[in-house]
Amino acid sequence: MDKISVIIPTLWKTSGLKERLLNISNVESVGEIILIDNSETPEDIQNIDKLKHIKEYENTYVNPAWNKGARLAKYDKLCFVNDDVDFDLNIFETMLPLITEDKGMIGLAEFHGAGVWEDEPGADYSRPSDKRGDRGYKTHIFEINERKPGYGCFFFMHKKSYVQIPEDIKIWYGDDWLFYKSGKQNYSIMNFDIVGKPSQTSDLVEFNPVKNLDKLLYYRLFQ
Repeated sequence: MDKISVIIPTLWKTSGLKERLLNISNVESVGEIILIDNSETPEDIQNIDKLKHIKEYENTYVNPAWNKGARLAKYDKLCFVNDDVDFDLNIFETMLPLITEDKGMIGLAEFHGAGVWEDEPGADYSRPSDKRGDRGYKTHIFEINERKPGYGCFFFMHKKSYVQIPEDIKIWYGDDWLFYKSGKQNYSIMNFDIVGKPSQTSDLVEFNPVKNLDKLLYYRLFQ
């Protein structure tokens, strides 16, 4: 059966994640949710049917979590979701037939700031979340050749297009690696409602040394 495996790394630094997991689990086109729990004391999660709760008991960081999620996924169609975003759940049904092995990544069109993504023509960045919704035109994807900010906060990819990220690169540059290493055409999603506060976890100062090392390693390994 054609379904999507949803992969979500978390350190539980954001609120509302349990509700998000439940809502995603109720979507017909979602086959499973793989929650990579990088906290030392994992939350107890009950009554979410499609949830696979992978308890690491330490911070393995986001890029290794993506790698593990891709390896464990039961389905070939993958969706990688930040734990701090809310979005229109209809995106899964829309994207299901579009996640094919001839494509690379399919991510967000652009990060517009103020903690809100509004990937639409003439976006009104001040429009509050409760005013979002059906705008009368369809969500679609379009070809891109460079990654915009925020692209990797929510993206789809076929398992056969996923190129394992080097395990030494922990937080930054995972989306760059996937974007450029697949060798396939990448896409962005247009006309899609998503709202969140990006980098609530990765912006913590405690992770700065890891991110600085990521930068050095990425440019060394990418050559």
